[in-house]
Amino acid sequence: MTAEAFEVSAIDHLPFQKNQCLSKGGMGIVAKRFFVVLRSDRNELILPDGKSWTGRAASERECVFVLRGKVFPAGQLPKDFRLEKSVVISFEDEKVTFFECNSLSGGFYKR
Repeated sequence: MTAEAFEVSAIDHLPFQKNQCLSKGGMGIVAKRFFVVLRSDRNELILPDGKSWTGRAASERECVFVLRGKVFPAGQLPKDFRLEKSVVISFEDEKVTFFECNSLSGGFYKR
């Protein structure tokens, strides 16, 4: 099996990619007191401390990492970044995908 074939088959079988979650009131739960706002003109999160984070326009793809209640865009990670302690959020055209690295769980919401 080639490396390219392995990458495709490994990605196709990740359970969180098939875990479509249902939103309520335009909000999706990522974790306890941690939400993604689905009906917004911008990529938006509500963090566990109640503060909101706003990113690019909703029409633009964006990937961010949430660590210790702070949002870090890809490419701007702190020196002490640990993937296993973070949540990855991918804002895409028609869905928002999330993955909690510490519990190896996640899913997606349609926008």
